[in-house]
Amino acid sequence: MPDDSARREYPKPPIEEALVQVTFAEPLAWNVATPGVLFERFRLEYPQEPVAQEQLQAEVQLQVEVQIPGGAQVGPNFALNRGAQRYIYKDDSQHRLVVVNPLTLSANSLRPYEGWPALRERFQSAALLTGEVAPLKPVRRVALRYINRVKVPGPRVDTDDYFNLVVRTAENGQATFRGFMHRVESVLADNETVIVFTFASLAPEQESQSVDFLLDLEVYRDGLDLHSLEEITQVADALKRIENDEFESCIKEPARELFT
Repeated sequence: MPDDSARREYPKPPIEEALVQVTFAEPLAWNVATPGVLFERFRLEYPQEPVAQEQLQAEVQLQVEVQIPGGAQVGPNFALNRGAQRYIYKDDSQHRLVVVNPLTLSANSLRPYEGWPALRERFQSAALLTGEVAPLKPVRRVALRYINRVKVPGPRVDTDDYFNLVVRTAENGQATFRGFMHRVESVLADNETVIVFTFASLAPEQESQSVDFLLDLEVYRDGLDLHSLEEITQVADALKRIENDEFESCIKEPARELFT
């Protein structure tokens, strides 16, 4: 098991969804019967009828809008591409999921978060069961993603009180923010780990008296060539330790008190 000695445990973690996902170097052997055969393998732990979901990928190419001779205008280009259909297998609570398509496999945990050891174990089990139906291909990418909703008592909040993240508003920071989004993709010093970090304001949930913030951390390694579940798990454990450190570095003690 991973060394979690430095990881802080919170009675009320802000995690809306956590997942561990692998991407295969090439598609699994797959036909129209495969989702049903997988359901037979998963049924004991995920008895709910599986859901087929078509994936859509939006691409936006931003350009500066300018007027050109003749009255034409150059602006942003937007494209919506269809991806592979994926199949979602749910337990009776519908909070514990396995998501599979020919290229990816993930175990997902919705609120309430079950903890890394349990999520890790479910992923391992799902990988083994999937391999019984369609032999697993080498894994080229391992990713973890933790989507947090931090609810701070409102109605006005100074983000500097809760986060080690700068949100600069107008009037040299004296203006009140109405909304913001800050997104950064970073490559770590190891030159193999990437973190995609998003910090943003959220609309509060219905009848909530809080000001809500999104803290979304995706950590991954790409360009891998992993052939065993043990290798995959070792990478996932390393990514989890990185995610732990990054999350803790983003928040201050008043934020931690919200999770107790």
